[in-house]
Amino acid sequence: MGQYPHHVHRIRHVRHIQVQVAVEGVGKFKIGASSLGFLNYSPEETLELLAGLGFDVWEIVFEGRHTDPDIGDILPSYDIEITAHAPFSDLNIASLNERIRKESVSQICDAIRTTDRLCGHIVTIHSGRLSPLGLSFEEQAKETNIKSIKEILGFSKDFDIRVCVENTPNFFGMLLNMPGDVQELQDAFGRELGFTFDIAHANTWKSIEGFLDMVIDNLHIHDNDGTDDIHMGIGNGNIDFRKVFSRLKDYNGPAIIEVKDEKGIIRSKKRLERFLI
Repeated sequence: MGQYPHHVHRIRHVRHIQVQVAVEGVGKFKIGASSLGFLNYSPEETLELLAGLGFDVWEIVFEGRHTDPDIGDILPSYDIEITAHAPFSDLNIASLNERIRKESVSQICDAIRTTDRLCGHIVTIHSGRLSPLGLSFEEQAKETNIKSIKEILGFSKDFDIRVCVENTPNFFGMLLNMPGDVQELQDAFGRELGFTFDIAHANTWKSIEGFLDMVIDNLHIHDNDGTDDIHMGIGNGNIDFRKVFSRLKDYNGPAIIEVKDEKGIIRSKKRLERFLI
């Protein structure tokens, strides 16, 4: 194993008391952090950091070093809940290339199986997107996306896992952008399909308000200026988080800070806790 970061050294096997932060009129939040800010660290280094910083939840993104099959061996040493984000780099469940579609579905199903083994209960997945071929056959790509989600949900029935589709940022060709897109999927699958609400993704479409009355199973929290999905620290963009949280009266699930740098995650946790007091 590589050298530990200086601020993590000597934190091995630290346990922390989970503190669920509540704001008047709002449910309890379990504050967590995503792997995105710790992709250069091993799973054990990441766990030590998160435990030392007092996080309640680690959302493992099954990419890069965080696909380590030994994660389950070290988890019992830490009082941290697990949620997961299925892999998404180079994958596309709406691909009209059947081999790519099948491989994309297969890797998501592997993530579900692994999350169950780690005693997690939420797996966030990305909807598909329009490939160059899909741009010429958009309806077929949308049908393929639904076909893939149906297969993923069918696989998940063998596990105590809630599969949650995530609203996407304002990138060309994305299929799950606006509240109506998510609602259409929820109408098709009912509560069999959960929803991860990414606040900052919605901000790139200026559509936060339209998502707030939906049933939300998982929250992704980061910031931006409304023009690009840059995963800034909370308070560094233009999102009015106090207003957002005041609307989430019934939410009591994970609140995952999805900032791409470690320092930004630490600052965001402090700011998030201030917002929720």
